Amino acid sequence: MLGNEWIMSIVNNLPTQKFIDVMGSVSQGAAIGEMTQDLLICGGWTVISIVAAAAVYSRKRFDR
Repeated sequence: MLGNEWIMSIVNNLPTQKFIDVMGSVSQGAAIGEMTQDLLICGGWTVISIVAAAAVYSRKRFDR
């Protein structure tokens, strides 16, 4: 849909796209080994999100 390859590479590595890819693989009966890269990318996004949330909310505490 988008003509720019750079934007498409970013979109293809977003967690929502990887989740869609994993769910499509599961519905087709793929083994977990075939989804390893997608699952690692989702896990990486999870870790990044937790670290970012901890950094933001640790600065915003009012009970210090």
